[in-house]
Amino acid sequence: MATIRDETGRRLPLAMLLFAATQEQFFANVYRDAYLSQDQCPSCRYDLRGSTGECPSCPECGGVWRRVSLTLDASSTLRWFGWMSLVWLVVVGLLLMAEAVPFAVSFLSVYLFVAWMTIRSHRRLQQRLAQTMATAEAGSTS
Repeated sequence: MATIRDETGRRLPLAMLLFAATQEQFFANVYRDAYLSQDQCPSCRYDLRGSTGECPSCPECGGVWRRVSLTLDASSTLRWFGWMSLVWLVVVGLLLMAEAVPFAVSFLSVYLFVAWMTIRSHRRLQQRLAQTMATAEAGSTS
């Protein structure tokens, strides 16, 4: 199995490093969507709470955006996670069949951590969406 030595001299499987790189981009997108408020410009995050109209333009960068509520397609996130789960279970299974138990255990620990992070971030996004919807409903009734 192809490995790389880190600064401490430990051997890390290349597949684990590749997986970590893909997860970093995934979580960057999830957290960007979670913290991007509907009152901010999507490109420069300038606060647009005082602007009016359905399609205000940003005075900072000149971008035009539509007011939409914070949404994240939960099914696509969970579908992606399901495919990655399948890939990692196959990798761990192959490592166990090849009697590479230390590598399989390290892959499994990374997989469990990523699963926990995905579920945690998904719950946070759902809470953020619920808060946004509650705020919008409270504003429309008053």
